[in-house]
Amino acid sequence: MKGILTLFFALPLFGCSAPEPTVFEVDAGEFKPTGAVLELYGVESPMEQNGKTLVGRRSVKSDGSGKIIVNFEGKPPIICHIGYVTNGLQYHFQYEIKNGQCNIVRMLQDEGAIS
Repeated sequence: MKGILTLFFALPLFGCSAPEPTVFEVDAGEFKPTGAVLELYGVESPMEQNGKTLVGRRSVKSDGSGKIIVNFEGKPPIICHIGYVTNGLQYHFQYEIKNGQCNIVRMLQDEGAIS
């Protein structure tokens, strides 16, 4: 009986862990960016940069949308639109910049590909 009670009280600890943040990844294509900003829920945060790849992470705490602003030296910024994210779900967005435009090339949600 003691073992069952211990298990009963320990189960909520496993279910209450914070969800992994959503990942936003941009392949800047032929030009090296000078940086990028992830804007979600009206809050901006800088993205990490590794060469021509930019990565930002943010927990999805409510429904909403946003954008990624990719900056280049001597060129206007390019906007990647974040369509819609749903509270409680985990996503991995992958964007690619080609011919001066940013397009989503893949979106994964909770381990499964959506597009």
